[in-house]
Amino acid sequence: MSNSSININDKCEIIWEKDVYKSNVQDITDKYIAISLPVASGSYASLIRGDNIELIYSDDKNVYSFYSTVIGRKKDKIPMILISIPDEDKIRKIQRRKNFRVELAKEVQYKVMRKQKITKALMNYSLKHLEEFSTGTMLDLSGGGARITINEKLDKNDVIIIYLQLHDRNILVPCICVRCVKNQSGTYVCGFKFHEIDGNQRENIILYTFDIMRERMKKR
Repeated sequence: MSNSSININDKCEIIWEKDVYKSNVQDITDKYIAISLPVASGSYASLIRGDNIELIYSDDKNVYSFYSTVIGRKKDKIPMILISIPDEDKIRKIQRRKNFRVELAKEVQYKVMRKQKITKALMNYSLKHLEEFSTGTMLDLSGGGARITINEKLDKNDVIIIYLQLHDRNILVPCICVRCVKNQSGTYVCGFKFHEIDGNQRENIILYTFDIMRERMKKR
């Protein structure tokens, strides 16, 4: 099996008629891939034989996509949609999963800590005192870091805390400055890498970037 192969129980997204539906892989044979009925906001995709779809899935490292055709239905314990198996060379790697980056123009709150050590007590205090945060503009976001326009010049390895609003989740994330460049407006464009964030936080950020990507793909 190739590293890009899709596997049973993999979660996936189905793009059909510019809508995005959630599904998962139920079975794989040499003739078809069986997926659960794709659903979005409580409504199922009314797929029929001959419909063309795009399927997006990921492993621990990368995000993949391929086009497929509905070839039938099957019912075992649950009803399933059967789709054609893509040729290996038709599966495209979208990007490394951790570094999947989306461009944004999104207001973000931040607090400059400089060289101050980040502790749990400091993070708890910061969450309760968001009025102390300044406002910047996030230019892009990935599972590994962000690029943000702020009003202050930072040195390499300076630390800031950013307050991220990810749909229904709001989290504080410490970041380390890796570069800071003054632009023509007098503000500073800074590149940051996330610092000592847990796996759940990183996963939430990655899922948020995927959601943005999917919404944009719907509008293609």
